[in-house]
Amino acid sequence: MTENFYWKNWMKSSIKKRHIQLSELRMRLKNAKNNRQKYELCDKLFNGYLHYQADSALVYVERKEQLLPMFYDPLLEQELIINRAEVMGVMGMYSWAEQLLSQVQPSTLTPELLGYYYRTMRANYGWFADYLVNKDLKEMYQEKTHIYRDSIMLTTSPGIDH
Repeated sequence: MTENFYWKNWMKSSIKKRHIQLSELRMRLKNAKNNRQKYELCDKLFNGYLHYQADSALVYVERKEQLLPMFYDPLLEQELIINRAEVMGVMGMYSWAEQLLSQVQPSTLTPELLGYYYRTMRANYGWFADYLVNKDLKEMYQEKTHIYRDSIMLTTSPGIDH
């Protein structure tokens, strides 16, 4: 009984802190003076909302996309595809996420962005495997998950906990 009480209070406190942090970021975005600052704040809001309110995370992907023409950076286009795919995966739209990720050109990515791509691929295939009933398909997606896990380890800097 006592443990449940502490858990509920911890959750309420954690949700309240997240809400405050996101509110502060939204206010900073509203007052941002330049497009780079707006883009970075939208990125922080995307990450803040991703596993909290995925539909809100998608709104900030779209806001980042609106700012994209001002930067002329093809890597940001690739990042947005991965962002959108990550949201689709979190929302359970694994096939859509897979289709988006197939548009990414891994050979053009920076090491950091390549790691993000691999983590998103691994997560999406893992979710596919978790929810498949067909044994052969489940095993196929589990194997893909393992391949991307290995790729993540190869692209992660030494000293980072895998």
